[in-house]
Amino acid sequence: MASVPSIRGARAIGRVEFLHTIARAGDSLEYAVVNTGERPLRFGAGYALERRDSGRWQLMNADQAFHAWARHLAPGERVQLTARLPAGLPAGSYRVRKRLSVVLPDRPGVGEPLQAIAELTIEPSGN
Repeated sequence: MASVPSIRGARAIGRVEFLHTIARAGDSLEYAVVNTGERPLRFGAGYALERRDSGRWQLMNADQAFHAWARHLAPGERVQLTARLPAGLPAGSYRVRKRLSVVLPDRPGVGEPLQAIAELTIEPSGN
């Protein structure tokens, strides 16, 4: 399982892990959110799918709608999720960027914002 740890805060560390780091446009991509920190994390269904283009990251799923839900993830927990890759994506280097927040015990409705990022490769579709 490949992962790129990318959440670093005073009270939390977490990551996104892909089961596979190579996919095709239109595939369902299984991934996990893992809380490796000492504080609970909160996140929703949304994620940004970005493609590397000339050294910059370009958002590829700006029009994608997500169900409205929130999940708490205790320290040491992981949850499996599925991302749907849009059909027609060009081949290349991509990343999934997921917004998370640290659940603050003294302010339950407020979270410290963080991000988790993991990269993958989209191969050409075999038409």
